Amino acid sequence: MYEGETIKKDQIGNGNEVVSPGTADGRWKKKEESIKSFRPTGNIIADAKAYYDLIGLRYTGSHIGELFENNDAKGMADQLRYSIGVEEKSGFEDIDHYFDVSRQVMQGIVDAYEAQEEKEFSVEAVSRDEWERFKRLRLEALKKYPQAFGASYEEESAKSDEYWQKKIADFHKKESSFSVSRMFAAKDKNSKELIGMGGFFRKAPAAVMISELYVKKEFQGKGVGESLLRNIIQEAEKDGRFSQIELIVSKGQKEAIGLYEKLGFRVAGQAGDETTTLKDSLLMVRQLDKVAE
Repeated sequence: MYEGETIKKDQIGNGNEVVSPGTADGRWKKKEESIKSFRPTGNIIADAKAYYDLIGLRYTGSHIGELFENNDAKGMADQLRYSIGVEEKSGFEDIDHYFDVSRQVMQGIVDAYEAQEEKEFSVEAVSRDEWERFKRLRLEALKKYPQAFGASYEEESAKSDEYWQKKIADFHKKESSFSVSRMFAAKDKNSKELIGMGGFFRKAPAAVMISELYVKKEFQGKGVGESLLRNIIQEAEKDGRFSQIELIVSKGQKEAIGLYEKLGFRVAGQAGDETTTLKDSLLMVRQLDKVAE
């Protein structure tokens, strides 16, 4: 299903084989809830790859594969629009329902991309060559809110360059062990400077905790925090091992609590008892949809 081709009735598979429409229909039914719950982040390359992998579309060696290789966001948007048009004309009654679901998700990916393009920033995983910019942002956050990061500015600012480079490298590990951590950054489209960050670490076998969420003051109120959170949630769901994501927020941060509730988090109780520093904080929890198999 890429430009120049139309989808055939027997081409819906699991990425490795061609199956009959009846078998395909059953596989779509099993995946339908995960497909319906797919939440685009605005990063169209990551969103499209996650969706195509989820439905089992084979794109290696195709036009779509080239778009991924070239990181061609505009080309991917055009491809998805083309695919939506192809599916609208498919006329296969026995799988039209699943084409409807597919079109809705692809349109959602395109809409999220177009909305992101209008913003002054983008959100991506922190890359290895951005360690200096990440260091500056984290030290700024530590200086302003040391209690929120479990470390001090003095300690972190004294760390070597090798320490910061390793810290970024660790975010990219795809290990299957218990330890997991990921980090995203929001970047100003003009200056390329990092203006916000946020990630998660593994707290329990099936749960992760959001950490190091910070947005520069001059960029607050522009949707940066929400975009970071949506990327964090999607990454945790893509991993496939986690059923719950958590965060801790001060009881007085009403605006932040409202944003978390908008994204599906619910208050689970007080974060700590009266003898701890978390006595004035809330634990908020959100259930995750496992989109990986």
